[in-house]
Amino acid sequence: MALRIDAASEHAHRAMPWTGGSFTIAFWMYRLAGATTARFLLGMLDTDDASPESGDPRVTITSVSGSLLAATYFGNAGSTADTSTLTYSTSGWTHVTAVFNGSGSTLTSVEIFINGTGTGSPGSASRDMSINGVMDRLQLGSNTTSHSNCDYAHFAFYSAALSGSQITELQTKLPSAITGATPTVYESLIGSEGGFTLASGAAINSTNDASLPALSGGGGGGATAVTLTGPSSGTVGVASGSFTVGANGAITGTVFY
Repeated sequence: MALRIDAASEHAHRAMPWTGGSFTIAFWMYRLAGATTARFLLGMLDTDDASPESGDPRVTITSVSGSLLAATYFGNAGSTADTSTLTYSTSGWTHVTAVFNGSGSTLTSVEIFINGTGTGSPGSASRDMSINGVMDRLQLGSNTTSHSNCDYAHFAFYSAALSGSQITELQTKLPSAITGATPTVYESLIGSEGGFTLASGAAINSTNDASLPALSGGGGGGATAVTLTGPSSGTVGVASGSFTVGANGAITGTVFY
């Protein structure tokens, strides 16, 4: 089931996983009917405001009329933004990835990807995110009327900039199963796995679950056969020799009863 945010002030929040340097945010979203105006999908914010405000350091992902905007702000110095000119579905699931590059507290560029395809021209500028505050809150949705009006699923935060091939993998694999990267935060069912706190009416909703793409990688791959070697004597209740635990199958071998 997905997290639904479809009314003013609804949001989900958690402690900030970012400790500096490059990072990647990825999630699936399903835009609900009527969400045509500017909407606040995600923010990395100050706890004291918990909504995007001029003068505070913040990272945001917003949507406007079928386009997505990823931006960084600090002080009152404006933003460096990457706007996706690619369209996304307003009646189905879309995968969103935003890759932020930087070092320490300074972020230098951002590129946004829709369903694995990037803009090809990252927005760039040097922003010290420690100016005028501390980003210590990661939030989905908004405390204002600019709520996201969408469902969220499979949220992941990586403490590194993912490569193009890794982002491609995210279209068909669970965030925990892509090659060469382990998410710092991953929640398939946002709000029920202990990381996010749901607030002001945000709730789990299963309406669009059936159309969520099936992702591979759960359970760590297929089972393999294991051979266990028992004693050679014929003691009652003990294997007389080697026996095998089949891959998702029965135990085979000889045991004295």
